[in-house]
Amino acid sequence: MMKSKKHILIFGFCLSILLIPACRDAIIPSETDLVDYGWVLYEEADYVGANQWFKDGFEKDSSYMDAYNGLGWSFGKLGLADSAIIYFELGKKLTWDDTKTPDLDMQFFAGLTFANSAVANDTLARSYGEQFFGVQNLVDQEPWAFSHNALTNHLDVRLTLATTYFSLSFLDLCITEVRQIHSDLGMTKTFEPNLYTVQGRDELVKELEYLQVLLLTQ
Repeated sequence: MMKSKKHILIFGFCLSILLIPACRDAIIPSETDLVDYGWVLYEEADYVGANQWFKDGFEKDSSYMDAYNGLGWSFGKLGLADSAIIYFELGKKLTWDDTKTPDLDMQFFAGLTFANSAVANDTLARSYGEQFFGVQNLVDQEPWAFSHNALTNHLDVRLTLATTYFSLSFLDLCITEVRQIHSDLGMTKTFEPNLYTVQGRDELVKELEYLQVLLLTQ
C-alpha cells in the first residue's frame, strides 16, 4: 500500500509538469524526485526504466549519492556488472546524509560484493564482503535487508563471500560462512566435510549450491 501511494503521488507530480509546461510557477523535479521514482520502477522490476530515471537524477546533480547507488543496482539487474561497479565505486567516494539513508554504505558494499563476484574479481568481492560485515552492527540493528527488495539480504552477501573464499582456496573461511548461514537460518545440521579429500571439497561445493537454491525461496 505504501509503495502504491508513493507511485501515485510521484506519477501525479510528473504528469502535472507535462500538463502545465507554460506555467510560470511550474515545479521542476529535483534529483531526489527523479531518483525516488527510479526506485519505484526498480521495485516493480522495470530495471530499464529505473536506470533511465537514475541517469536523469545523476545528470541533475552528479553529487547525489543515491543516484550512483541506483545506477549500480539497476545496471546489475540488467546484467551489466562492469557498469554497476563503475557507479558504485564513484558513488561510495561521496558523502551523504546518513540520517536519511542510514544503510547506504551497506548498500554500496553489498552491490560491490555481488558485482565483483559476477565478473570473477574474487579479491575485490572478498574485500567488499568483509567490509559489509564489518559495518553491519548486529548488536544494535536487525540483519540487513535491501530496502528496495527485501529478498536480497545479508544471507546473500554471506553466501557470495563464502563462494569467493572457495574460489580463492580459503576453504576454512568458506566453511565458517556456510555454518553461519546454517545458524542464521535456524538449521541444526552438522557440516564437517574433510577438506583434505576430493570428496570433502565436493561436499562443500554441493552445500554452496544447495544454499544458493534455498535462499532463492526465502
